[in-house]
Amino acid sequence: MEIMAEISMEDFKAFRTYACSRGSKKSFFVNMLIWIPIGLVVTILANMKGIRLHLPTLVGGSALFIAMIFIYVYIARKRYVPASDGPVLGNKRFILTDDRFVEEGESSKSEVTIAAVKSLVETRDHFFVMVDKFAAYIVPKRSFRGVGDHELFRKYFAKAGVRTENL
Repeated sequence: MEIMAEISMEDFKAFRTYACSRGSKKSFFVNMLIWIPIGLVVTILANMKGIRLHLPTLVGGSALFIAMIFIYVYIARKRYVPASDGPVLGNKRFILTDDRFVEEGESSKSEVTIAAVKSLVETRDHFFVMVDKFAAYIVPKRSFRGVGDHELFRKYFAKAGVRTENL
């Protein structure tokens, strides 16, 4: 089986989002909405027990800390992206042989044995062929000719005993 694909910056960002969350359904914002009230309750309970904490200072310090995290994440997401002329983005040809998964790009060629594939992650728009915790081949679903090809792709990995995750 051969698949021709163009890997865009949006495809890379989709993988980065998956890799950072590892498929978690909870977002950073949901976690913040959970932990902020918990922090306030702990502060109030500490004040009730006689441990003096200045609530406005704690709230202000927490807001500053959260703002610093957001700024760091924003800068990191802008800085750590692949080059447009590098080996990650651009036109790719994926070749599935009996025992190897091959990716050929305009400036690179990479192959792994099927035994080296850790898992196949399927999202709404992509397949991520995971070869390590934070390394994968990005295969956009738009690259397939039809839904039947999606199934052949899944079966190729299932036949090799590769674990599949659906998100």
